[in-house]
Order: sequence, then structure tokens, then C-alpha cells
Amino acid sequence: MPNVMIADNQFLTYKGMIATLSDIPDIRIVGRAANQTELMQMTARLKPDVLIIDHKYVEHFNISELKLIPQQFDFARILILSNRQHKNEILDFMNEGITNYITKTCSFTEL
Repeated sequence: MPNVMIADNQFLTYKGMIATLSDIPDIRIVGRAANQTELMQMTARLKPDVLIIDHKYVEHFNISELKLIPQQFDFARILILSNRQHKNEILDFMNEGITNYITKTCSFTEL
């Protein structure tokens, strides 16, 4: 059962993600980080298998800092969730080694 942590500073978005993910068997939400400090501390403490990070939340980070997460916490995979579908933005993440990217227009099955 993968442990999932959500990084989002918008309460309603976070609650919506929990409501959606709660319908997926075998996923356990272990926490929410509202800022970079919380993200790093909680990742170290909770050891989630997956970090779902909202693209708007990423704007509070340097993309280069995000790619350090798997290096510091080799147990964590990053999934960027975004309402943006621009090829260049997706390529920016991929160029930094963050290859898991899904748009908010995805279907439940894709998620």
C-alpha cells in the first residue's frame, strides 16, 4: 500500500485530492505539507512513497530544488499535478529529472 503525501498550500484543493484519492484502494494519505520547510521535514519523518505536488505549489520552489528530493529521500517519487498542459512547462520538469506529470483534466482511471 503506497503512502502518499500531498504538497499544496490551498486547503480546498488538498481536500479535493483527499476525496478523490480516498476512492482508490490501497492508497493511504499520510500527510499534507503547506510549504517547503514542511515538505522536507514531513518527507523525512513520514517517508511517503509518493509526493503529489500541485504545480502552483511548485512556483514556491526552484525546480532544481525539487529534483533533490529523490536524491535526499530515495524512497519518494514525485508526481506533479497541474492544470497547465503547455509542452514547454512539462519539458522543464522532464529536463530536471521529474518525469511524473499529470494534468487536472485527467480521468479517474489515468490518476
